[in-house]
Amino acid sequence: MYPVVELNTREIPAWGRGYIFLRRCGPEELDATLRRAAAKLLGQGASTVYVCARDGAVPLDEGERTGYRLRWYSDTLSMACRLEGRQGEESRLTLEPLTRQRCGAWLTLYNEAFFDVPAAAVYRRDDLDRMEEADMGRCGFVLLDQAAIGVYQLREGADMPRIAALGLPRHQRGKGLGRMLLHGVMNRLAEEGYTACRVEVSTARQAAFALCREAGFRAEQVVERWYELTALEDLMAPEQAGE
Repeated sequence: MYPVVELNTREIPAWGRGYIFLRRCGPEELDATLRRAAAKLLGQGASTVYVCARDGAVPLDEGERTGYRLRWYSDTLSMACRLEGRQGEESRLTLEPLTRQRCGAWLTLYNEAFFDVPAAAVYRRDDLDRMEEADMGRCGFVLLDQAAIGVYQLREGADMPRIAALGLPRHQRGKGLGRMLLHGVMNRLAEEGYTACRVEVSTARQAAFALCREAGFRAEQVVERWYELTALEDLMAPEQAGE
């Protein structure tokens, strides 16, 4: 089986983080595949390397292997909640849909809010430029007293909508705003006629994970499981050294 691997280098220039997505890889090829992939990321300046298997058959697990060690970092969970019978709560927050004129400001807030979530932190302007207007209308700013303090992003699903992102930068956390934001978005979806919704949340964000559970969300499945890869020796394969 020929391995299929995707490398994400977007966050290396800003934060030194590189990502390996294993889309297909047989057990007998795993060690060599990870060593090659990690060597490429480290060679491009990554100081931290994360690994995620998009193929459930890939046997990723914690432990020390030839030349490297894997340590579990976080899970990204898909969680669902019913919306029937919700009582709208008064909130100081309002939601303002995104416009193309304000893409730059939205990108800045989004990237700051999701800095600590693996492979989620870097949106680029061309990502938004490719969005259809309908999709852009499901993104926007969270306003407090008319000032933008965070971001939201919704996506349609086959059976129910998904809250793809609710983000507050670090200096806005710990003030109860996250709870108001989550319930405000849930109320908006209920008013639009939806009876249930999903959210994806990383266990790396313990406060957000706890907030979702408190709001009634229950885990359905693990979407991604992330491991941190630490090199124990020079991972550059001999045949790569001369490239």
